[in-house]
Parts: sequence; structure tokens; C-alpha cells
Amino acid sequence: MVTQNEQVREATNGLKLDLRQQIQGAGLGRRLANTWRSEVYPKGKKSIRAPVEALWKQEGEYRGASLRKAVC
Repeated sequence: MVTQNEQVREATNGLKLDLRQQIQGAGLGRRLANTWRSEVYPKGKKSIRAPVEALWKQEGEYRGASLRKAVC
């Protein structure tokens, strides 16, 4: 049986992979695509409450404000 945490983790990873593929497909490169991160809380524990996902883009040094605005 698949737990809620596993289902949320799978959905979060799928979204993260989709975002990465879109960025690479737009020709912006793998390094920029790999700045997307995800985490499911609570970490490594089962919880009575529903698990929560977090998806964010790691900040880095990108050149060009227009690129930053287009991706964010």
C-alpha cells in the first residue's frame, strides 16, 4: 500500500522534473534547470496530518534580469 507521504513525494518529483524539462527544452541549459529543489514534510516520518510539499528554485548567480524574471 502506498502511503500519503509517498504519493506526495511522487507528485512533487514529477512536478520538479516537468519544470526541469521545460527549462532545458527552452534552451536555457541543464545547470539552470537543476536549480529546482523539492522537499516533503515531515521528513522521513509518518504523520497523522497530511504531508506538505515544498518546491523552490535555488538562487544562484544568473546574468540578466530578464532571464531571472522569465524563469521565476
